[in-house]
Amino acid sequence: LEFDKAAKELDTDVFWYTDDKDKTHISNLRFDNFLQNKGISKHFPHKDSSDFEFIIKDSNFVDWIDTTRIKDIVKKTLLNSGDYDVWDLMAKNTQYFKKDFLSMMDTIEIAPKRDTGTESFLYYKNNAVKTTKEGIELIEYKDIEEIIWRNQIIDRDIVLSDESEGEFKTFIWRLSGEDKERYYTLKSVLGYLMHSYQNPSKPKAIIFNDEMISDDIPNGGSGKGLIHKAINYIKNVCVENGKKFDPNGQFAYQLVNKDTQVFLLDDVSRNFNFENLFSIVTEGMIVEKKGQDAFKIPFIESPKLSITTNYTIKGDGASFNRRVFEVEIANHYNEHNTPEDEFGHQFFSGWDSKEWAIFDNFMIRCVQYYLENGLIESNKVNLEYRKFKQNTGIEFIEFMESQTFNGLPVKRKDLKDAFTKAYPKEDKWLTSQLFNKKVKDYCAFNKFEIEEKKSNGLMCFYITTDEKEEQQEDDDLPY
Repeated sequence: LEFDKAAKELDTDVFWYTDDKDKTHISNLRFDNFLQNKGISKHFPHKDSSDFEFIIKDSNFVDWIDTTRIKDIVKKTLLNSGDYDVWDLMAKNTQYFKKDFLSMMDTIEIAPKRDTGTESFLYYKNNAVKTTKEGIELIEYKDIEEIIWRNQIIDRDIVLSDESEGEFKTFIWRLSGEDKERYYTLKSVLGYLMHSYQNPSKPKAIIFNDEMISDDIPNGGSGKGLIHKAINYIKNVCVENGKKFDPNGQFAYQLVNKDTQVFLLDDVSRNFNFENLFSIVTEGMIVEKKGQDAFKIPFIESPKLSITTNYTIKGDGASFNRRVFEVEIANHYNEHNTPEDEFGHQFFSGWDSKEWAIFDNFMIRCVQYYLENGLIESNKVNLEYRKFKQNTGIEFIEFMESQTFNGLPVKRKDLKDAFTKAYPKEDKWLTSQLFNKKVKDYCAFNKFEIEEKKSNGLMCFYITTDEKEEQQEDDDLPY
């Protein structure tokens, strides 16, 4: 009977008692129970870390809560019930709201609902949206058993509609160069980034590149940033300054949280080394925040990786190609022609509820398109040439274009000496091996035949172009 009585008392909001001298005391056990009744618990977000946080659970929604907000909840409850003396006592003794003291609370494990290989879930205020390649349907939250992070709730209601012909769809059409295949590529990439499932057999970082050939004139304002702002209205996007980012730094990923869904390296520099990201693309990332233990986000729970750049990213070979999916953005928008110029208002902040509804339905259809088709490749306009130019060097290209190749032997040493004489600054870092590779790469890109063999005891290049054949074809033209 005494136990039942105590248990009943613990179910109330009363976590204090008065002694025989009419002095108020806080019962730690009852205070713990009071906080639990409010849905507040302790949670270790990372298994390999001793750091814990506090969470608050309401139905199947869960959110992070700090000690200040916990204090606000206690204060509001006490003042609403008229227990001012209890609040006065707690306000004078702030230990009750210190993290170490609150560590007395029970620890709970949470398993939030995740996308699968065949299903995507987006959470709006009124309903969840389940998307598969077969269809799109609304789900009431009462029918979802798993936990949902409250910060993944999109702050809009959703009404499914067949209408998706809005401004953002037009914007994506412009970025595709109004080319059907490139449009489908962008549509699949949007779907991929919004589908928070990591496929271990197909790990990909998305690289957004400009179509413009010149690497000497960065093409800012092409629309890459607006794409990610749009995604951020659907998913939790963590943005890192690409020019200042050091992938080998101790706190490189300190802005990333367990619930981050897309990690954007925005505007990386010309010499960015993608190889430094190989491990996070396929294995997950180690996150260390200042003053806290480092923890690992395993690949299956890690955010999708997106990179924007005004340059081409250096890289080649199977390891590079297996980890990247490159998208070329058309030169429709720039500093002289912005989306605001074209549509008459700013994106997002200038939209009414109808335009938002069209936007949401278009983005959901992008997810469905990706689930049905995967990432869709399309022809690149200038990307391959830009890569070739960056990897080979404009000076080397100019030199080779000035040479005449007719299938006769050209001594490798003589060719290198001629190049370094024309461009003496290039001689410092140019080994014979690297020069020979550049020659082969140049011939491969231009589809020239090349052989290496000795002539009079010296290694020579035998390079044959198809200029004669092209001249014959030109002679056959009627005019």
